[in-house]
Amino acid sequence: MNIEEGCLDACAFCSTHLVKGRLKSYAPEGIVEQVKRLVADGCTEIQLTGQDCACYGFDIGTNLASLVQSILVHVSGNYKIRLGMGNPRHVCDYAGALLECFQDNRVYKFMHVPVQSGSDRILKAMNRRHTASEFRRLASEFNKRFPLATLSTDLIVGYPGETESDFRETLRLLEETRPTVCNITRFVARPGTAAARMEADAGLSIPDSVKHERSARLAEAFQKIARKNNALWVGKTCNVVVEKPGHRAGTSIARNEAYRPVALAGDIPAGTKLQVRITDAEAFALVATTEK
Repeated sequence: MNIEEGCLDACAFCSTHLVKGRLKSYAPEGIVEQVKRLVADGCTEIQLTGQDCACYGFDIGTNLASLVQSILVHVSGNYKIRLGMGNPRHVCDYAGALLECFQDNRVYKFMHVPVQSGSDRILKAMNRRHTASEFRRLASEFNKRFPLATLSTDLIVGYPGETESDFRETLRLLEETRPTVCNITRFVARPGTAAARMEADAGLSIPDSVKHERSARLAEAFQKIARKNNALWVGKTCNVVVEKPGHRAGTSIARNEAYRPVALAGDIPAGTKLQVRITDAEAFALVATTEK
């Protein structure tokens, strides 16, 4: 469900603000009514989406935490809310209230906050208006309050001007904040952006070989972290909702309360609710058997 269009940022590598323009939030009353209708029709998962959900409501005098609380208060039923991506600098404005929302079992313990780099120098070049320390504090508070929650982030390697020292700061931030989901991207310039002009500068452009080498190092470190995070679930029993068929024939993918993918044997219809026992953990999924 789209709750907003556009954003309040002008990141140097991104074309969203060029295509979608400034933030336009939809009225919370209308969103709540739409959620009511969806739940009444049998919907079990509500995904709140947008270009930057974290700045939802800033143009109409509210915020994402207030919207989620309004949904929880006014919409009864057995459903789950999954929050969409939000930039760290906006989340920090109301982090306490947002973290309170995760106390409700109807909200997936899942937060996607793309930091993009662990180097403040590169973040400044990206025109990202948060610091690595701000992301670090946000991640620490989320992980501390919800030890089995899913922290998701995005990282770009090979941004124009990135040095080996900058990259090591990104690697260090990854190891300190320990996300379970991390989208690692080798920088590619988007036409018309400020970063594209930077990439055209031979003194700033990073060779593809360096981009590949750094992304491989980052991916290796991340997969170790993700596997350890997922291993904390082994032996636990949890409730899941089946989402879709698995990549392998005769398997299904479900989601648990932290929105972790859970692999199950069998062709199980989407929307089926099960109690399962986690038997194994991979970097990108949990493996489970259904409880009798």
